[in-house]
Amino acid sequence: MTLSYHLDTLLRDELKPGELLLWHGQPDLWRLVRHGVLVIPVGLLIAGFSGFILFLVYNDFDPTAPDVLGFLPIGIASFFLLAGLAIIFYPFYAGFHEARKTAYAITSAKAIIISPRLLGGFKIRSFQPNQLRDISRNQFSNGGGDLFIARDHTHDSETDAIRDYTSVVFYGIPDVREVERILTAMRDENLRVQSYPNP
Repeated sequence: MTLSYHLDTLLRDELKPGELLLWHGQPDLWRLVRHGVLVIPVGLLIAGFSGFILFLVYNDFDPTAPDVLGFLPIGIASFFLLAGLAIIFYPFYAGFHEARKTAYAITSAKAIIISPRLLGGFKIRSFQPNQLRDISRNQFSNGGGDLFIARDHTHDSETDAIRDYTSVVFYGIPDVREVERILTAMRDENLRVQSYPNP
């Protein structure tokens, strides 16, 4: 898979001298869209109801005798109609935006996730071999799937105790089993070298 010039540059900048890029990819668009698909029925309900109200109000509206208050129901119904349509199409827009600006990579020394920030820019996270303890996958019939590479956690600021765990995932990647093999082999080789360094 070919990354955009900007993503490729960000990824190459993360490589140290002598570090090899073993694999890179991007998430499947429809896999990300499915994350927000549950809101689509809500949008359909709002848009359908608003459209019905707008139809009834417009039929009773007399354009020859305009009244400021007469426009108010039309304006309110139109607002909710547009809001419903926005809810319907938002998962597609958000999925396309995230898929286009997200990249996953496995190098000879670490795993990398590049993802877009909400207000612009990119968030770049690297995971060292000793962080890749909990590797597992969800595989679909087409061979693609999600690869769970690690467990991230947050700390309580007062006690410094671990407060919550979240899974770190390569979403919607093709041939997920092969990518799991590459990641596991990289982790095991690096941990072996760390355990038995050359004299």
